[in-house]
Amino acid sequence: MKKFILAVLIAFLSIVSFSGCIGGPESTPEETLDDYISYYNSGEFNNVYNELLSSDVKGDYTRDEFYNLNRISEATFRINGYEITGRSDENDSVILTVDVIWNVNAFNIQRTKTHTIEFVVEDNRWKMNDILRPIDI
Repeated sequence: MKKFILAVLIAFLSIVSFSGCIGGPESTPEETLDDYISYYNSGEFNNVYNELLSSDVKGDYTRDEFYNLNRISEATFRINGYEITGRSDENDSVILTVDVIWNVNAFNIQRTKTHTIEFVVEDNRWKMNDILRPIDI
């Protein structure tokens, strides 16, 4: 009986420790969005590109194209805040509906734009499958 209890205990501990190894991504979509906004407002567009964008987005923009597009945008717009107003968990993705408060730097005017942002897991981290744009281009 002692051997049986010991075997069950070892099996249980093995399952618990193994399940910790196969956990989910190292970030959440919300953390990725926070990082994106922080990097955007700091002008760290290479960090956005390298760390936070999915391979699909990187297929649409080279690093230089992404950098130049955002450098121009950042000179005019700043993100002053946001509110997540919806969340949808799909098969392999999460879609956040986010009201982003954009500040027009030259006029100190704020406007809110609703973004629907898809997040996917790549390299064990949630990555953005969209980019934030203050205006539609």
